[in-house]
Amino acid sequence: MTTFEQIIRIGMMRTGISSVARLAERTGVSYATINRRFRSPQGCLAYEMEAFADVLGLEIGEIAESCRKKKGKKTA
Repeated sequence: MTTFEQIIRIGMMRTGISSVARLAERTGVSYATINRRFRSPQGCLAYEMEAFADVLGLEIGEIAESCRKKKGKKTA
């Protein structure tokens, strides 16, 4: 699981969104796109990050940073 997926899923739990399908409805980002971003967050677009931040109550900077990191990599 990527850091991006972890952050999004934690946000989903905090806001009571129980499925990716419901997240897609609330954000306007398609179900397929969300699943693609979970696998490869480096392709995440600004409007997608903004939608996730707005719906999930997350900081857009946190989401953006998680899109830059690859699974299993640590930064100093």
